[in-house]
Amino acid sequence: MLKPRFAKILIILIPLTLVGCSSMNLNDLFSGYSKQMQASRSAQQAGDFTKAEAALPNVGSGHNNYGLNHLEKGRLQFLANNWSNSQKNFEIAHQQIEAQDQAAKIQISKGLKQAGAVVSNDNAIAYHIPSYEQGMLHTYLALDYLYQGKLEDALVEVRRANLVQERALKEHQDELFEAQEEMSKQGISGDKLNSA
Repeated sequence: MLKPRFAKILIILIPLTLVGCSSMNLNDLFSGYSKQMQASRSAQQAGDFTKAEAALPNVGSGHNNYGLNHLEKGRLQFLANNWSNSQKNFEIAHQQIEAQDQAAKIQISKGLKQAGAVVSNDNAIAYHIPSYEQGMLHTYLALDYLYQGKLEDALVEVRRANLVQERALKEHQDELFEAQEEMSKQGISGDKLNSA
């Protein structure tokens, strides 16, 4: 049986140890990313994109939301007509996506992070940037380049956005096929769905 004082110390030290070992900060332990974004969202709604960017949580390169944070910065800088800084942040997010894709090939590290999340909370799981956000990233980058008069670079980003969509379609082809089969079993055709 643990002594009450020792148990209290363990209750305090275990979460702090998890924070130290994982790629999250102390603020993540008590509030999720969404809650940390409230001040930024309020500034966005008021149309003050510079203030919204300044209100974003500060995260380092090892943080679980590093890529997401740079997506947010890039979008806010784009809305503030700061295209060169927007481009830089989107490029960092793109590099993070590529790093995640490489890390996904090594599943053991992902499994360890998720095991830590079970012990602590969902904030310990790294945010994986989904395909639709990756496509939007390249679309924003294309616009950044267009506003800077860099047509060739913009075309490269349009092609990258298309590649993201093609890859997502391949990855989810089986799910789409199953959904179509289920619709046909229920007597719903694609034409009927499109005309509604």
